[in-house]
Amino acid sequence: MLLSINPLNPNPLRVKKVVDVLKNDGIIIYPDRHSLRSWMQHFQQKSDETPAQN
Repeated sequence: MLLSINPLNPNPLRVKKVVDVLKNDGIIIYPDRHSLRSWMQHFQQKSDETPAQN
């Protein structure tokens, strides 16, 4: 499930879904600037390694 929550105006129902996942031993992945940059670099390297298809 992909769920976004506006930090300035959080939707209570979405926050409740996140809380329910955590209460049921679920995992929440929250990308921060560092992890997002790492993923972008990873995919950039992969695209540089892939030959162009004509």
